Amino acid sequence: MAGYILFYTPRCGHCKRFAALLGAPENADLKKQFQFVNIDVQPVNNIQYVPTVLDQATNNTYVGSACFKWLEDAQSTGLQCWDFSRSTGELGWSGINDNNALIQHQEKYSQID
Repeated sequence: MAGYILFYTPRCGHCKRFAALLGAPENADLKKQFQFVNIDVQPVNNIQYVPTVLDQATNNTYVGSACFKWLEDAQSTGLQCWDFSRSTGELGWSGINDNNALIQHQEKYSQID
């Protein structure tokens, strides 16, 4: 069965938020379908923003706010997902500049320089 890949960095608060939503007990079955790639440990040339979800079955890529939307849609289609509408706070994104510094933004993805 094809699964999903989550590209993230633990330095990004938005990646942490997405991982926390995915890690909720009610999402245990969905989380089992994920491979997690820490781009700080294993850089990926074509990943410029985090969080990014790759659906290996369709080859669709979801970046930033689209990851959170995908998670919401997965819930509405019957996949076991946490209702993140109960969450609080911004679901922004983070960028990583040339000095490997993390820059927080209010949009829902991170840019990797």
